[in-house]
Amino acid sequence: MARRLLAQTITPRDLTSWAHQFVTWDGTPLADELIGLEITYDILDSGHGGHEDSDTLEDVGAYVIAQAHRLIGETAIGNG
Repeated sequence: MARRLLAQTITPRDLTSWAHQFVTWDGTPLADELIGLEITYDILDSGHGGHEDSDTLEDVGAYVIAQAHRLIGETAIGNG
């Protein structure tokens, strides 16, 4: 899914939603930040502050993209 985000076939919100629904907090710790960012999206959608007081949806999207790059990097190292 991280590769799909980086290929721009899904949105950052799609990735966080997937991680929250299918990986869950009980899954790999590698997804914890993505799950936390899904909660941040929910908070922003409700009209409250985000991950940081100044977060916007664009900021959260950038964090998600950064996490996708991190996951791809860790996966490549783990498979090398």
